[in-house]
Amino acid sequence: FYSKDNGKTWASYTESIQPEVTFSANNYAMVLKNGDIWYSENALNWKDVLGISIPEIEFSTAGNGYFILSTGKGIYSSKNGADFTKSKEINYLWGLEPAESGTGFYGFIPDNFYTGGPALVISHSDPNQAWSTYTTTTTLSAVAGSTTLGFIGIGYVDNANYLLHTDKSSGFKIWKKILPFKVNYAEKAYVSHGNGIYMAVDGNDVYTSTNGREFTKTATLPAAPYVSRLSFGGGYFIMDASQQNATASKDGKVWKIVNPLISSPGWMTKIFYLEDLKSFAAVGSKGLISQSDADLENFKMVAQVYYGSDPT
Repeated sequence: FYSKDNGKTWASYTESIQPEVTFSANNYAMVLKNGDIWYSENALNWKDVLGISIPEIEFSTAGNGYFILSTGKGIYSSKNGADFTKSKEINYLWGLEPAESGTGFYGFIPDNFYTGGPALVISHSDPNQAWSTYTTTTTLSAVAGSTTLGFIGIGYVDNANYLLHTDKSSGFKIWKKILPFKVNYAEKAYVSHGNGIYMAVDGNDVYTSTNGREFTKTATLPAAPYVSRLSFGGGYFIMDASQQNATASKDGKVWKIVNPLISSPGWMTKIFYLEDLKSFAAVGSKGLISQSDADLENFKMVAQVYYGSDPT
């Protein structure tokens, strides 16, 4: 729906849709649930930018100058949210993240069920060009790190869950056991990297490291009903929760509660950093979007893109 008179009257310009929306500085990119990708410069007039329907979009991210989509038919990237190009090399990736170096992306193929897996996969520059695939025998469920210092991950080794590490010395192919984990990725085990810090969350226990090999337990957080992900952006590690509050920290030691003002009933699905705006945005289960300042404070409601079931 749209309004031209400051919200007094509304008109419908499309049939019912369930969108995910990613914002850049001057345009919008909309990813529909059925896999069609639409683009708009004014949020009123939309066009199908790929001209095809992608059956499944598993992961999406933005950063380092690109929108990236991982689908069952390939990796698609765009610099403006309107013109997407399919990678000639990679067909499927989990956990896409922009590299901390400021160029490129990385992700992983979890196991040998998928072609080429399990493997760590890195785009060192243009995601439409060369991707490097580092195959391994270790089943992976989460990966975070850097090409310089190495990567940590959660994997299943010797019939148990472990925090793992790999680096250039093994060609990113050998993952060494660092810590036994009480829980697996599906239950609440996460990894992230930023501010020169590696972070691993095992249940409610938080571990940090500066080299990805020696970890120290830095905090035990109150139990949460469900934590959907651990991410890094704008100087903060953020744990998104199923409730209206999230938890954030700069160092893994001191944590603060973040209230994104997503209205109840409902739940928060994601908080992410808007690099070009130097602020954070939170997305709620009813399509509500709120925006904060650079310190995750003073959230204000800015939009509602869909009202209904979870648009995650």
